[in-house]
Amino acid sequence: MTNIFNESGNNNHLCVLLEDLEMLEDPRTASLRRVSYGIVLPTICCLGIIGNIFNLIVLTRKNMRGTAYIYMRGYSAAALLAILFCVPFASRVLIHKETGRWNNWPQAFYHAHLELFLGNGCLGNIFQKKKCNQKLLHK
Repeated sequence: MTNIFNESGNNNHLCVLLEDLEMLEDPRTASLRRVSYGIVLPTICCLGIIGNIFNLIVLTRKNMRGTAYIYMRGYSAAALLAILFCVPFASRVLIHKETGRWNNWPQAFYHAHLELFLGNGCLGNIFQKKKCNQKLLHK
């Protein structure tokens, strides 16, 4: 096993460096990360974006003004936003390997404070809309 303690002078402290992390990681993890976050996730995101845009186009027609359609439009808009917030997450995992070494302050602030909040907020909105739709349809 690799020693992950970084010894500098008399001070011994736990410090996991990027080089140490790559040595501890299974060699297949890099190719799995590249395929899942570089090929599969962008494909799913593109299909989801296209599908939700088509949903919004259809649901904004004049003959679709009922209460149920309002909830469906909200559901599609929340799903579209959740997918869009997933793209920076995938780039963080794929490019930066979750090390958090950012070049600028806004990017670091987004990933540290807004990424999970916005993504989970949209997902929570989706589940709430789905619950409301089920109650509305079963009246």
